[in-house]
Amino acid sequence: MLALQQIIGQLNSRVSQLLGLSQSVQNVKISLEKPNEIHILADEAPAVIPRIEQFLLSVA
Repeated sequence: MLALQQIIGQLNSRVSQLLGLSQSVQNVKISLEKPNEIHILADEAPAVIPRIEQFLLSVA
């Protein structure tokens, strides 16, 4: 009976470690996807033409 409890305890430890590894892998996946999503998004504010360029375009 004692040996069975020891085996179950060791298995419980291994399962907990496996679940921790799974959570870490998910966190890494999310961390790597987020910068890619941000990079793909369009700019929120349109690019502003500097005043010199606007002047040159109006003169031409």
